[in-house]
Amino acid sequence: MKFLDKIMNAELEEKFFKKTIFITIMVIFLILIIVFLNMGVMRSYKIPANATTKNDNKEKVDFAIDNIVTGRKYIEIEGWAYRRDKNIGYFESNFIIKNENSQKYYRLNTDMVYRGEFFAVDEKYDCRRAGMYAKGLAIGLPKGLYQIFIEYKSDDENIVFDTGKVFKYGG
Repeated sequence: MKFLDKIMNAELEEKFFKKTIFITIMVIFLILIIVFLNMGVMRSYKIPANATTKNDNKEKVDFAIDNIVTGRKYIEIEGWAYRRDKNIGYFESNFIIKNENSQKYYRLNTDMVYRGEFFAVDEKYDCRRAGMYAKGLAIGLPKGLYQIFIEYKSDDENIVFDTGKVFKYGG
């Protein structure tokens, strides 16, 4: 009941309210920082056992990497990927990078980008959800050469394949 008494006697306990408001604001600010860092940091990745790892004629995914930008503490990749013979259902595709020295994989949180030019692929398939954009914090990521892979997920498919693109991160 002490807490309620302090609220009732607000005029007498102005310091109590100032401290409470300050602590509440600091806790909210700390939570926002943790959420922000968690969203952008690249996590290690292991290729799922049920994933197809080849992009051959049977599992053909058309793709392109349009842009790769690396900064001191981030990696940014833009591109697109779609199956020629299917509409894109839900989007859960990601860019995966592999360190050439350690052979470790890292997943970048990837967002879908609508691409109008893929509205009518082969005049019948809607692939506007083919666009991909990822920007991740490279905190703790080793410097070196990285291969870019695409984890293509749409409806019941899970295909992880090498794009053939390599970039250098760090000095």
